[in-house]
Amino acid sequence: MLYRVFVDMAFEEEDDARDIFDKAIDRAPDAIVINPGATNRESPRAQLLLCGHNDEPSGPCTIITQLYDPDS
Repeated sequence: MLYRVFVDMAFEEEDDARDIFDKAIDRAPDAIVINPGATNRESPRAQLLLCGHNDEPSGPCTIITQLYDPDS
């Protein structure tokens, strides 16, 4: 059994969002890769987005930066 974290938060200031993102990035090396070597491999990932969902008209999210595993 593993413990998994999923967080989805919106902030008005990029610095506030980046603070949470940076903490996740700092912990990423400690995270476990699930099913390594398998086709259903799951690796740590995180995204910092510019969210346009509250704009008029509503717009998409745009990735500012992300942590992803290119081998996944």
